[in-house]
This record gives sequence, structure tokens and C-alpha cells, in this order.
Amino acid sequence: YRLNFNSTEDAFRKSIFAASYARMIDSQNASITNLLYQIGLTEFATMTDEEFADLVECNDHISPKVARIIGPNSEEGIRLKKKLRVLAPPKSVDWRAAGAVTPVRKQAGCGCCYAMATTEATEGIFQIKTNKLIQLSVQQIVDCSASFGNEGCKGGFQVNSYHYIEERGIVSESAYPYVAAAGTCKTTITRDVHKQCLAPGDLIGWWPIKEGDLEELLEGVAQQPVSAILNAFPADFKQYKGGIYKCEASTAQ
Repeated sequence: YRLNFNSTEDAFRKSIFAASYARMIDSQNASITNLLYQIGLTEFATMTDEEFADLVECNDHISPKVARIIGPNSEEGIRLKKKLRVLAPPKSVDWRAAGAVTPVRKQAGCGCCYAMATTEATEGIFQIKTNKLIQLSVQQIVDCSASFGNEGCKGGFQVNSYHYIEERGIVSESAYPYVAAAGTCKTTITRDVHKQCLAPGDLIGWWPIKEGDLEELLEGVAQQPVSAILNAFPADFKQYKGGIYKCEASTAQ
């Protein structure tokens, strides 16, 4: 991963790397048959668990306006839920095969998973509606949605981001590329109607799936790719390489 450190920090990072390597070897030697995922050495292998937690932590602040829109008992919330109901979800669906999923992104050192999850779900429904698969700008949400409750590379929340797209629209990744750092909003790009893939008002609503409600999740996935949050705090996830990840930790984060 071409990680380089100065002489003062090098020994410290090597000790963390050694611990990450030992954790990987221990998991392989243990032959834990009930694990459906694999751990190995990743670009996070020289990070402390606390540093990794800071990177992946989700800011759960939802702006008051968004909270009113999506409240489960609000008029808008009830209307959206009824509209999005699927009475008989199919037994299986693969939106990758349907051409509605863009390539996996890497957020690098910017804690903007909320923006990536939002853009990728929006890319999915955009393709389903228009038959055009276009990568939307993660960087626009990182730079421009602070007034909607997000905090750039320090975290954010999907519903804040959907609200931002609803009111401000969004341009393509090629028009406003990702740089893995928060910066000043480039309004000359975001307000250019010729660059907007979605104009203000094109996104008309969204619905949060109730945590642990498999039926609602199936109904959502039956219609489009969904955005999701998972617990990335356990040390194993820092070294996740593939497979179906299941968190055993009892943290609420």
C-alpha cells in the first residue's frame, strides 16, 4: 500500500502492523469454521483501533427538517411508505446483474461513507428510471451539505444527504471528482444546469428502513439498491478482506 512514515513514527507503526499480522495469522491457524468472512492485511493495518474508529464513525445527527419529513407517523412518512410497499418481493434480485450498481469506491482517509452510500443508492434508482448508469459526485455532498447536518470528512448521515440532493440536485463524479478531503463547495459546478444529473426537485422522497425489519428491507431491495450502515468498529473489520461480515460486538455504534 506504499505507506511511509518518518523515523520517529516508523517504529510505532511497525508495532501496530505486527499486531495486525499476528491477528491475521491467529485467525488462520484457529480455522474458525463459523466465520463467513476473511481477514488479512489492509491499508488500515498500521492504524490503531481508535484511529480506525475515528475514520469510520458515523455522525448520527439528523437535521430537524429531515427528521420531520421522515418521521414514521408524519403525513409524508406514511405516504412514502405506502407508495414504496411491495406486496410480494421476488425470491432473489441482483442489481449488479441488472446494471444498476457502479464500481466499489474507496473513501481513503475521509470519513464520508454516508455520502458514498447515498450517491450509490441514488445511482441505482437513476439507472432504473433512465437506463443510464452514471457515477454521482460524492465530493459534492462532502463539500456542500454542512447546512443539512453533515460534517464533511468527519461523518454525516444518509437522510441529510438525500435531503441535500432533493433541494440542491447533484452533478456527476466526472464534473466534481472525489479527492478524499473536505473543501469549499464549488457552487459554479453544482449550480450549472448542464452538469446536474439530478436537478433540485428530481428526487422527491425516501424512506428509512426500520432497523432489524427484514420485510421492509426485502421490499426496499426489490425496488432498487439501498444504502445501509453497518458496525465497522470491531478490530476484525479493520482487516476485512471479503465474505459475509457478521458483527458479534454488543456496541450500539
